[in-house]
Amino acid sequence: MKNQRLKASYTVENSFIMPLFIIIIVLLLYVCFYIHDAVILKNSALKLAIRAERSEEDWQRAELRQEGIDYIREKTICTKNINVIIENNKGDIKVTCTGYFSSALKWMNQTGLLNQSATVIKSKPEEFIRIINAVEDVIR
Repeated sequence: MKNQRLKASYTVENSFIMPLFIIIIVLLLYVCFYIHDAVILKNSALKLAIRAERSEEDWQRAELRQEGIDYIREKTICTKNINVIIENNKGDIKVTCTGYFSSALKWMNQTGLLNQSATVIKSKPEEFIRIINAVEDVIR
């Protein structure tokens, strides 16, 4: 009789502990999904900013924007409603990638909005070559 009571107590304890472990595992998975999607957005913003720095025409930037949206849509896990904005401000290229992180656990991110941006200063190779030539002349 005493042996059966011990077995039953293990069952009761497990009925409280197992749901707790499952909730913790699910929370860790959602955190990993969130970090994964944030990294994909940041990586896309950086790559698009570098590529947009070399493109001069508006239609090239529009194609880059669409490529970025397609790439993000393909690689993210829980992010929806993706938008990419490419801005050209006096030689600086700023790319902002946004998306709505849809999860059942809204308390992780109150708004559900993922927003990553990257800025690249437009390079001027002619000026760089002139500076290098001037430095070489001074050294010789």
